[in-house]
Amino acid sequence: MNVDITGRHLEVTPELREYVVERLQKLNKLLDVSEAHVVLACEKHRQLAEVVLRARGVQLNGQEETDDMRASIRAVIDKLERQAHKHKEKLTDHRGSKFGEAATRLEEQALEEQEAS
Repeated sequence: MNVDITGRHLEVTPELREYVVERLQKLNKLLDVSEAHVVLACEKHRQLAEVVLRARGVQLNGQEETDDMRASIRAVIDKLERQAHKHKEKLTDHRGSKFGEAATRLEEQALEEQEAS
C-alpha cells in the first residue's frame, strides 16, 4: 500500500505518520488498498483529516473535523471502514443472491419437469 501524507499548516511528525499508517492497515485487511492519500490540515481550532483510498475497482473518500487531530483521523478511518463494509456487502449480496436464486429456480423447474413426465 502506497501512503502519501500531506500536512497543511502543520508539520507531519513521524509519530503522526506512524499513527495514520497503523490505522490504515485496518482498512487494508478489508480491501486490497493500492493507494492512500491523506491530507491533515490545521485551521484555527479545527483539525481536519481527509483520506482518499483507491482499491481494486473502488475509490473511497472521507473527511472529518474535530478539535483533536488523532480524533479526526480515528473518525475518518471509521467512516471509511463503514464504506468498505458496505461496498464488500454489495459485492457479496449481488453475486450470491443472483446466482443462488437462479440455481434454485433451475432446480425447481427440473423437478417440476420430472414430475410432469
